[in-house]
Amino acid sequence: MMLPLDNQLTFPEDDPEPTAPIEPEFESCCGSGCGESCVFDIYYVLRAQYLADYAAWQARQAARKE
Repeated sequence: MMLPLDNQLTFPEDDPEPTAPIEPEFESCCGSGCGESCVFDIYYVLRAQYLADYAAWQARQAARKE
């Protein structure tokens, strides 16, 4: 992140909390062993990204309060 000339961190005014993906129902899986395109595999990838985004958002919120 580049600092402005006055060395103060700036934050966007609109920084909404990330939204967690919805876990699929067990019945959503077709059971064919489709690998990376399984609804659960896709969910786990989206969940991992959400957790990373949420941690970054929390850090921005904490820094904003300082």
